[in-house]
Amino acid sequence: MENKDAILEQLQRIIGSRTFRQAKRLCALLQYSVEETLAGRANAITAPIVALEIFSRDGTIDARSEGLVRVQARQLRMKLSSYYEGEGRDDSIRITIPQGGYSAIFETMRAEPASTLRQAAEIDGIDIGVARIVGAVGDIETELALQATQQHVITHLSRSADLRALWLDNDGAPPLDGPTPRADLVLTGRYLKEGKTPSLTMNLFCGRRHDLIWSQRFEQEHRGTSDEEWLRDVAMRTAVEIGAPSSPVIPHRLRRWRELDVKVHPVTDALLRMRLYNQDPTAEGHLLLRTDFEAILQKGDRRPEVLAALSQLYRDEARFTFNREGTRAESTEKAEDFATEAIRADRYSADAWYVAYQAAYEGTDFRRARAAMERVLALDPLHTDAVADNGSMLWTLGDTKAGLTEVDRAIGLRRHAPGWYWLTHVHEAIRTRDPEKAETLIAKMELPHFFWMVLLRMVAAGLSGDFDKRDALRKKLAREQSELLGQVDAGGTGMPFPKDFLAALRDGATRTEETDGGSAAVTTLAQKARAPKR
Repeated sequence: MENKDAILEQLQRIIGSRTFRQAKRLCALLQYSVEETLAGRANAITAPIVALEIFSRDGTIDARSEGLVRVQARQLRMKLSSYYEGEGRDDSIRITIPQGGYSAIFETMRAEPASTLRQAAEIDGIDIGVARIVGAVGDIETELALQATQQHVITHLSRSADLRALWLDNDGAPPLDGPTPRADLVLTGRYLKEGKTPSLTMNLFCGRRHDLIWSQRFEQEHRGTSDEEWLRDVAMRTAVEIGAPSSPVIPHRLRRWRELDVKVHPVTDALLRMRLYNQDPTAEGHLLLRTDFEAILQKGDRRPEVLAALSQLYRDEARFTFNREGTRAESTEKAEDFATEAIRADRYSADAWYVAYQAAYEGTDFRRARAAMERVLALDPLHTDAVADNGSMLWTLGDTKAGLTEVDRAIGLRRHAPGWYWLTHVHEAIRTRDPEKAETLIAKMELPHFFWMVLLRMVAAGLSGDFDKRDALRKKLAREQSELLGQVDAGGTGMPFPKDFLAALRDGATRTEETDGGSAAVTTLAQKARAPKR
């Protein structure tokens, strides 16, 4: 073990750092862990003991106390990691709290090249300070539930690779109580109860100028739900809104970098631009991002985020009209290879498993797709893209009700859900032969580059009898995706869709109207092709 005096000196250096300045509870937990470990009582540091010694106000604990300890310990591990990537990168002693316990471990840090350490600091994500939720409470149970809500928000936000949630002991509202937190953004909450209906307003501010970036008011809609359950749901929804690709956090960060002329690590910049691209895929954005990520790869950077991004970009090349050179099979193969490599790089990356799911699903390997999806949702239950895709897969495999329910859950989690979340509802409208509803949903989705959307628009036009529009779209598909069009004409798609959906697809794509004695007879182009020549 290192010299005790040196360890205690390192402890004080950490507690007094900018990283820990606003985290009094985490400082208390860290100090207790270090001192008890140095005293030879490491095995006695358990969750109930920590709850009693550090977090109990009246000398008692309850069933929720151990959960609070686990959340705090997780935040402490993250904050220690953040400290050693930034302020403490040159410290000679490293203090860590390994997962699965609460005792401290001390080790001597090896000197690393300054350039490597600077690069590690540059790729940090966005710092979000989560402030204490304030408001007129009136009872101790609600106060404890609000404290737990702050913890839940931090826990959910921490699942995002781009974000780093920090604990703030003050209310975070301008003017701040005490020193301004060293965070890019500050999330505040105000609780209000009018009559029997509680509400919680969450606000996201710029950490320096206090400009309001995002605000949302949540109200308890179901009377049968307890305040504790409702607040837990609010914490989850808040984290989804801020961490989602459509969140205002990402453009705020990019805009701030440009304003300050900050030199950004290319991986960080590319990953954030990738999230913006996901909101509105374009051929130009696709080409720029693929070029940037391939340049990063050529420099030897094979982290899972980079590999997962390349897998998605090649998958998009195969699915969208960006690929006009007939290399769809080659793009699909590259997408699968990068997905496999991403998992090898980090088996605990939800994004890596998600692109693996996409590769397996589009390759119609549904056993592998199901297994990959289970891993994604186990690692990140709030991965709304995965929730929506899971609903789509369930619908495709014939479980219509469960699939639509899962899709609706994903839409409910995202205030501004991407258009493609409604794709399964378009499929259902086609299956039930409701072309008007299908057209309305397709217009809402706004995905003009997606081959499949062109096909569905064509089918909806055919089902509604607008054959001129149908034939114009058919010519477009014949030029760009003749293979897919041929499959639909033959009554299939290469995917195990429900039979009534495939029948509706074929009818919409191939039916024609012929007048015979004033009566309309519906035939198909496929039937005409098979008819013997006279």
